[in-house]
Amino acid sequence: MFHYTPQDKATKIYPTRQYVKGNKLVKVFTSYFFDKAATTAKCKFTYNAQEYVANVVGYDEQGLMCYHPPAYLLSPSLAVEGGQTLVTVSANGVDYSTDSAQVFTYKKEVKIT
Repeated sequence: MFHYTPQDKATKIYPTRQYVKGNKLVKVFTSYFFDKAATTAKCKFTYNAQEYVANVVGYDEQGLMCYHPPAYLLSPSLAVEGGQTLVTVSANGVDYSTDSAQVFTYKKEVKIT
């Protein structure tokens, strides 16, 4: 028997920007998510054709939490210049919320000379 569930849907992300060094907690708010407690739940960060899949480390009634990866894992140029990535979510680690992708911006590190 086949059971249809609506596609997981991200509605916003907080914070919307962080520094390129990564490893800060990001919350992805969802309006529908099949099983937030699933061990297969993932956040995917995409820059051009490069993808990084992060495990969900927590959840609440509003959404999911995961750590954003260091920018160099997506692209050397992203690590130097910063830029925008797309964040999608998945309950099963396969089907991602591509139609509700949220923009996450990597900020360049501030260097004082």
